[in-house]
Amino acid sequence: MGKFEISVPTFKQLPRFDSRGTAIDWDTTFSFTTMSRGRNCFVPGCTSGNPNKNKANKERGERNPSLFKAPNDPSLLQQWQKAIPRSDKTLSSKDAVCELHFLDEDILTHYEIKLTDGTISRIERGRPLLKEGSIPRIFPNLPSYFSSNKRKRKPPCVRSEATEKVSNSKKVKGLPINHVENQTSEPNFENENEILRDITNVPVDVTDSRVTMFTNLKNSLHMSDCKLL
Repeated sequence: MGKFEISVPTFKQLPRFDSRGTAIDWDTTFSFTTMSRGRNCFVPGCTSGNPNKNKANKERGERNPSLFKAPNDPSLLQQWQKAIPRSDKTLSSKDAVCELHFLDEDILTHYEIKLTDGTISRIERGRPLLKEGSIPRIFPNLPSYFSSNKRKRKPPCVRSEATEKVSNSKKVKGLPINHVENQTSEPNFENENEILRDITNVPVDVTDSRVTMFTNLKNSLHMSDCKLL
């Protein structure tokens, strides 16, 4: 329910003076004093701001949720209207929404003061403050698809730095293929006899034409050794 004003009758007694300025009597006057009635949360199903609910919370020693006035900016007000699923009434700048429908990061609960030694002192606020540009996103009394609990995206520069860090970490974990050295090497034989001995020890098919080639090579080497002797 929105905020509205009611008139309450009040009585005032004012002194009455004679011609000499001496107070001789009290004159009772009747007037009306304008008073404001508290707001209720505009979100459907929410009881924040209800007098009975406030009284019950006070008896239990619980703090009543703070109410934030709807923005005066037409563009931001339109975003609030779109976010709050209510068809029987349109949100106006005179209505209010309680803190239960905002993300924790949208509400300032402490003052932060930087001291001379560089440390930051946090002092609790007497009343929470809603950050500029915040939009209600949480509706626990409504179906879950009405709520949007996603955190706000970081600025582009912050996101690019985070992406670069992730890519660098991946490069460290897995090296490219061209960094792997080829450790295979050809066997080093001292002379031809060692080659022939290795060939002889390998089981092969005698019908293979390649065997004939190696046999001829062996015979030619043997003949050359005989001539040298």
